[in-house]
Amino acid sequence: MKSSHVLPIFLGLLTFALLGCPRQPPPPVLPKPVSFQESLQKLQARTAYWQGYQAKLRIRAEGTKGKLRFQAIAIANLPDQVRFEAFSLVGQTVALFILNKDKSSLWIPSEKVIFTSRSPETLIEYFLGVSVSAETLAYTLVGVVPGTQPGKLGFRPAPFGWTAFPGEGEAAGNFEWEFLDQPVALKAVSVKEGTGNYRVEYDPPVKLDPQETPGKIQFQSSQWHMDINVEQASPFTGFQISTFAQPSQAGAREINLDLIK
Repeated sequence: MKSSHVLPIFLGLLTFALLGCPRQPPPPVLPKPVSFQESLQKLQARTAYWQGYQAKLRIRAEGTKGKLRFQAIAIANLPDQVRFEAFSLVGQTVALFILNKDKSSLWIPSEKVIFTSRSPETLIEYFLGVSVSAETLAYTLVGVVPGTQPGKLGFRPAPFGWTAFPGEGEAAGNFEWEFLDQPVALKAVSVKEGTGNYRVEYDPPVKLDPQETPGKIQFQSSQWHMDINVEQASPFTGFQISTFAQPSQAGAREINLDLIK
């Protein structure tokens, strides 16, 4: 008789105890990681979207030319046509850089000189005091990865997400793009150019949707640094022949920097 009463009491206590225990929440449902192939397709779409563009910038640089601060308008028809015009804070042109395929020049109104060089990077360094190639600068301003043709870009996982790198050609080993995984966004770029290395960081990281534009871009090397704020950027295709024409100014001297190194 006693055992028959104990069992119901035990079952009742067990039920009470189970009901009193807080339920464990279900495990969170994590978003499915984006595959490298999907990311490559997004990068290709972004490259096509920003093939031609114009951007309004605010730039602060510190390098071999000391500290510089100015506004600028960049117009690009990637990969080999770039117009970069810098203005003082009161709106006066302080420099005009032109890259048109295999020709480049730099017009400095205050010096009344048009500088030329076989290397566009030489002209950029002469004006800004930073060692950045014109092509890299043009792609970086809109957060675009060049060379996104299938088979020419490699991927590998990383603690923060994944990295992309050129698999062949002259750029192989010279670039590494860092991407966050959730959501997929361009975080930074490590660059090896000439004899120097530098790093580019995006704040915030740039999502891969084609219409997304960078906010603040930081260039950093051991010898110089440059901060660029992208105030406005939009695709642009209405280029005039004069957009990338080499500057010609009456009374201006022309100096080939290759001859005075």
